[in-house]
Amino acid sequence: MPSMDWLETGDPQAWELACESLWPVAWTAAARRLPSSHRDQAEDIAVTAINKTALLVMDGKVKDSDHLRRLTSQIADKLAVDHIRWMTAQQRDISATEPLEGKEHLPAQGPGPFENVDAGDLALFLVEVAENLPEQQRLLLKGFYLDGLTQAELAEKYGVPIGTVGVTLRRALETFRKELRKHPKLMQELWDRLR
Repeated sequence: MPSMDWLETGDPQAWELACESLWPVAWTAAARRLPSSHRDQAEDIAVTAINKTALLVMDGKVKDSDHLRRLTSQIADKLAVDHIRWMTAQQRDISATEPLEGKEHLPAQGPGPFENVDAGDLALFLVEVAENLPEQQRLLLKGFYLDGLTQAELAEKYGVPIGTVGVTLRRALETFRKELRKHPKLMQELWDRLR
């Protein structure tokens, strides 16, 4: 990832390198949200998320490359949720005049349980918890959940036994759970979303 100074100036070569690094982060965040029949939309959402993140960088609102990746993932996730809402609205409009046969790929109507949580507040909370983790836990969590690496890939990348990767991830998640228990409503909404 190029330095933030180069990115803030809008240097085209720096942004080309940054986009190569941000693309999988943005695409994965969008694709996780979308129904499998709409994964092609993940590409458009990823591009939009990277463009929106670039504006934040050029406004000096991004601290470092890790912050840049987290923001890109959060923006892509939010855009995917917006796309699902749009699809739901389309379904409502269509259902008033046409039968829904052949439209099984559209998501169910009504808000999802996670939509009651403000995404920005949640992101800040999770970032704060992650920043207080030991470095190895933070790196492995980021690699596993944001970069999509397997435990074997993480073991190879960081030169640690695969068993250590699993134990370290478990400990990091226990820390997250412990912090979430202090916020029962947030924990319940996250739990409902994961079911």
